[in-house]
Amino acid sequence: MATNLSLDPDLLERTLQVSGEKTKKAAVTKALKEFVARHEQKRVAKLFGKLQWDADYDYKKDRSRKNCFRDSADRNSASASLSIFQAYR
Repeated sequence: MATNLSLDPDLLERTLQVSGEKTKKAAVTKALKEFVARHEQKRVAKLFGKLQWDADYDYKKDRSRKNCFRDSADRNSASASLSIFQAYR
């Protein structure tokens, strides 16, 4: 998406140097991605101490394939799809 921005030329030049990127576009894209990642990390960090831990939670139970289908109709349609896929291999 084309966007016109008025950027500080000194800051843009410094961004090119620090980022190691060869183009202004690549340097700005990298800087924006890092900016977003840093702010998302700050939001996650604010959750520390606010979530309650469930000591009885069994993550292995929820990872089993048996829980992947809600009812037998879904299981049967998945089996049929798999059979059709295997027939075309």
